[in-house]
Amino acid sequence: AKWLYDETNKDFVYEYHKLFFRMLNAVDEPQSHWILKGIMHSLYLDTLLDHYPHAFLLMTHRNLPDVIPSFCRFIWEAYRYCFDPNDQACEKL
Repeated sequence: AKWLYDETNKDFVYEYHKLFFRMLNAVDEPQSHWILKGIMHSLYLDTLLDHYPHAFLLMTHRNLPDVIPSFCRFIWEAYRYCFDPNDQACEKL
């Protein structure tokens, strides 16, 4: 998603995000609150907090030996669709 990394103001994304959750609440409101996880929000914390001023942000910590394999697996799953296993260039990797 090229738009994610450009310098464009992301207010429109969070306006849509808020509308989406208002619609979800109208149909199936959670008993307490929404818990959201999304690493892309860390790129726009100021904008996120402008739109959700009462949000609680949690920073988790994991030991490095646990993180590296997990991160590698995540990257593989996110990008494996980009590679054709029948492509001869991939055989050299």
